[in-house]
Amino acid sequence: MKKPFKKIYIEITNGCNLNCSFCQKSRRQIREMTADEFEKIAKDIKKYTDYVCLHVKGEPLMHSALEDILKVCEKYGLMANITTNGTLLSDKYKILASHKAVRQINISLHAEVKDPVSYFENTLSTAQRLAENGIYISFRLWNGGEGKNMLKLTDIRKVYQSASGDVHALKGVSLEFRENEFVCILGPSGCGKTTLLNIIGGLDHYTSGDLVIQGRSTRDYRDRDWDIYRNHRIGFIFQSYN
Repeated sequence: MKKPFKKIYIEITNGCNLNCSFCQKSRRQIREMTADEFEKIAKDIKKYTDYVCLHVKGEPLMHSALEDILKVCEKYGLMANITTNGTLLSDKYKILASHKAVRQINISLHAEVKDPVSYFENTLSTAQRLAENGIYISFRLWNGGEGKNMLKLTDIRKVYQSASGDVHALKGVSLEFRENEFVCILGPSGCGKTTLLNIIGGLDHYTSGDLVIQGRSTRDYRDRDWDIYRNHRIGFIFQSYN
């Protein structure tokens, strides 16, 4: 039976190891959720969702009991999406790579750090290693403004039919791409990256869900609409030509 919520956000800590100018300040006392507190919540929400997002305001990789929290996720069958500024990524690599509960890591690359070059090099190299372990990696760059959603994917699913049965290439992908945003999609071979890009580019069509382009749903797109979109709104550099 399908669970009612796609994901549930849990703030395991409201503390952060940075003090970036763009981040809203808070007067709340800095604290961590204990592993026992997290387990109580995990036990309560497991019937409502399969995915938890371990971030609201703080830096989740700072949590002193991060490994215990990931073990709780595994115990209750919850897949964790983690959003981080990336500064602690290499320090926590072993923990993140060794737990199957880690599904996706979103890395905000606009952190205000003293040595941006080293920060980028360490963060990108560690992210590549994590991607090779089967973890989805999403890089985020903000333009400093609110920005409008250029593309929005909601619960995109793609099923190919074969002689041996259905092949589920995409299983409920939801993403948003804002104007002027730079996004990288990383993952192991066969995880569905090319299928996702083909759907975004109008070269292939999704089985269910919705792709919204500049606020307009493509569910009722005709061939002519897709032709206009491909000719005027999107470009490709194919793998065989790079």
